[in-house]
Amino acid sequence: MIETPNMKHLRSILDATPETVDMNAVIGRVGEVAPLLECKQINAICTFVDTKPRELPRWSSKERGKRYAIYFRFEVVELSDYKGLELWMYCRWNPQWEKKGIDYRSKLWKCACIAAGRRLDKREQITAALFMHKTFVCDVAEVGEPPATYSAIETITKKVAG
Repeated sequence: MIETPNMKHLRSILDATPETVDMNAVIGRVGEVAPLLECKQINAICTFVDTKPRELPRWSSKERGKRYAIYFRFEVVELSDYKGLELWMYCRWNPQWEKKGIDYRSKLWKCACIAAGRRLDKREQITAALFMHKTFVCDVAEVGEPPATYSAIETITKKVAG
């Protein structure tokens, strides 16, 4: 195996480290933890909507191109065990939509139709006001691999109030 300069540098640092390891040494403390719900549907109020798409992180160097999403934050209002918990949802965003319009097959368009309570037509604007301070029935999904899974809102399915 050929060692790169970075590997040689890391090996020299590790070789200079004492052999004994303090098993109780604190490596770090866990920060904010996303909740894990044991239900598949909740009622939640939308408390935040991104007005500009954010770039989605890409973890693989093999993946090319940038991907974007609009993020939504919800607060659980029904199911007393989870009341007040904060959950997130995102809808993918395609930069081409700025010129061509949002695709009718997209999750964003479908959610906006639910929020508006009707089918949105060509050239209608989707605004944060469609979602903000309104209550929705939301489908909840588990994200990640066990045992480090957490809950996120997959999609909104029905407008309840607002």
